[in-house]
Amino acid sequence: MRILFAGNPAIAVPALQILIESGYEVVAVLVNPDVASGRSKKLVSSPVKELAKKVGIPVIDPMKLTSAVEEEIANLQCDILVCFAYGKIFKESFLSLFPLGGINIHPSLLPKYRGPTPIQAALLHGEKYSGITVQRLAKAMDAGDILVQERFDLTLFMHASAVEEYVAARAGDLLLQSLHLLLKNPSVGTQQIHEEASYCGLMSQNIGRIDLNIEPIASIYHKIRAYSYEPGAYVLWGDKRLFISLATYDENVTGVQVGTVVQYDKKRGLQVQVLDGTLWLREVQLQGKKRMDIASFFNGNRAIIGEILS
Repeated sequence: MRILFAGNPAIAVPALQILIESGYEVVAVLVNPDVASGRSKKLVSSPVKELAKKVGIPVIDPMKLTSAVEEEIANLQCDILVCFAYGKIFKESFLSLFPLGGINIHPSLLPKYRGPTPIQAALLHGEKYSGITVQRLAKAMDAGDILVQERFDLTLFMHASAVEEYVAARAGDLLLQSLHLLLKNPSVGTQQIHEEASYCGLMSQNIGRIDLNIEPIASIYHKIRAYSYEPGAYVLWGDKRLFISLATYDENVTGVQVGTVVQYDKKRGLQVQVLDGTLWLREVQLQGKKRMDIASFFNGNRAIIGEILS
């Protein structure tokens, strides 16, 4: 089976790795072009491209999937397209290049949370369970027939980065299961119940802004879990952003003004009063500084007790 693998970020690397280790013929990888990063504007390759270069797999990295790119890929005579976090929608003319079509790894229990940010969406909505779905690529986004689906307990994870690590570790095995099914029966698949579909969009830079004056404690907690590492869940301390990476909460109300930093507790963290409960900060990052555990932060910012966050 000749495979074209399309993907970019670190979450997709283990899936590519397991294809290689399992003896599948990965003919080439399709990735985004290198991007300029940092003050030096040095070009940086995606993690998938780095792995491909390391093991000697040819790389195709177009800005757009033009007819010329389609011709280049057609000449590779691939049997199937395997996609994980590539970030572009494939036209029907592109998918027609592959006799077995294309399959995609999507980190949600499809048809729930179709779109580019399913992990964050599931956390934001306080879902107890999420999953990984391997589905056929279709004309509509994330609407293809399901090959394999696995559910996991979302409450075990404190933030989206931890979920991504888990998904990355499991996706390869599910991909192998899917390819095995396709080899036995090329038409295999279960149609999604499209009436039950929900959708998620791209994350804006300020989507993690927390307003302590109007948001209930459960919503705040879910927002921190969803956006703590990217793009950042934060409150304001004066004119600076205080990013919250880890937190817990309870429903105790102290009676002080909303946003007040009440106390520091060695075991629980920094206590902040909100509308209907208490937020306990465990790991934070003050704008312009490094992320640190709450004990280290408090040692350098003891004056925060009694301050009002907003």
